[in-house]
Amino acid sequence: MQSSAIRDEVDPAPILAYWGGFFDSHFALSQEPAPRRRASHMLFDVQVGWGYANASSDRIDFPLISQVWALCRDLANEDSWLFAHELGHQFQTSNWTGPDITEVTVNLFSMYTLNGYRNGGGDHETRGHKDNVIDHAALAALRWPSAYLFERLEMYRQLVFEFGWSRYKQVFASYYSADFDAARWREPRRLRYPLLEVSPARPQPLLRPLAISPLGQRPRPHQGPRLHALAAARLVALRQ
Repeated sequence: MQSSAIRDEVDPAPILAYWGGFFDSHFALSQEPAPRRRASHMLFDVQVGWGYANASSDRIDFPLISQVWALCRDLANEDSWLFAHELGHQFQTSNWTGPDITEVTVNLFSMYTLNGYRNGGGDHETRGHKDNVIDHAALAALRWPSAYLFERLEMYRQLVFEFGWSRYKQVFASYYSADFDAARWREPRRLRYPLLEVSPARPQPLLRPLAISPLGQRPRPHQGPRLHALAAARLVALRQ
């Protein structure tokens, strides 16, 4: 950060506390089993090397314009999504990545932190995004191949309203459990018709919001519909 930007800061403690809480919120959703040795390293550049902002496992590169938001001087107009999205990449594991899924599922972290940490939302809410409402009927016709990025995110957001963030946390945590059967949950044939497999767990109301998955297609490894079905199937299985 430019020295001129922080010269007038008398007490950095509130700024550090704010970003510490932001980081801790992402960590809470990730359900990583052990604390990280250090928090994220945030850089603010005149010219970001790739895109508007980008992240690696070691650092996040933000545009210079975001310095004022990082200093918490204008939180009402802060682009919180920018910070939440890039930090989300640092918590995103291979269970949630792939050619057409990475930039979708990273925003589970964005929605979670904006909902709970920034806006005091509850377990079945997404405050700070889409006016905290979901329209299952309007989304029923969505199909993954033709949906754009934020429409695909809506498919995952439906699961928040149906199951809650607490169930998502169980899914995240299950990937670290000793009894996690990776072969079972990654095998495409088992996931081809996940709703038929899990439908006895709950009657028809569950099937309507999940019917957006193109179940007639055979999923390929790391394909969006497969991972969406995976999240849905595991959420249902954990709910039993």
